[in-house]
Amino acid sequence: ALSAWTLERPGAQADYTEALLHLKELCTDYPRIEPEVGKVNLSDLGVPAGYNLYLCSQTWYKLHPDFDPILRRILEGDPKGMLLLFENPRESGMGVVLERLLGHLGDCADRVRILPRQPLDRYMGLLGSVDVMLDTYHFCGGNTSYQSFQMGLPMVTRPPRYMRGRGTASFYQIMGFDELIANSDDQYVQLAVRIATDRDYRDYCRREILARCGRLFERVDVVREYEQLFDAMVSGADLTPWRARPTG
Repeated sequence: ALSAWTLERPGAQADYTEALLHLKELCTDYPRIEPEVGKVNLSDLGVPAGYNLYLCSQTWYKLHPDFDPILRRILEGDPKGMLLLFENPRESGMGVVLERLLGHLGDCADRVRILPRQPLDRYMGLLGSVDVMLDTYHFCGGNTSYQSFQMGLPMVTRPPRYMRGRGTASFYQIMGFDELIANSDDQYVQLAVRIATDRDYRDYCRREILARCGRLFERVDVVREYEQLFDAMVSGADLTPWRARPTG
């Protein structure tokens, strides 16, 4: 199994049946997206004015049932909060998940809007128009996290035990900005509500992310790491450098 040190908790080998190898920071050489950022009129998408906007743009299969109460607590904690999700006609289970989610949201269900999927330029524009991104930390974002950070959109996450939910937190570690990595459900809710309701704090987070996110993109060094690892595997060289956690 191949991962990265920032993605794994100490002792993560116990979670794998295969030998676990690690790259230093990232497993991707991700390019900056360079579309023209499209203008988005939220009212045309059925989003009324005057709300704090919480976007969760992950695919529906990432909406774990345990995440439903977190979304409810956020909306209960912010009476002016509105949750935005994207429809995905290609996901056959979307209707089942939506019915479950709305049932768990109770009286807050009327503050949910399902948006139509957008072309890339308008989607990037939308990322610049909402207040906070909610990471589905049971199975976190990948493209979503990269795109959000490129637009300076604060994203709240909480790293679980397994790698599938630790990607966004690893990006924050690489950026050297860990204020939006929650340690508990309570802190996750508190951070999300604070970002959406405290403009000064939100602007501060945006500035920090925009100043630091360049570390995530155009990482040719990751490609070089793959080359070194594959050369070592083919030649039968010692793989200890990819097994032993760095001490520095």
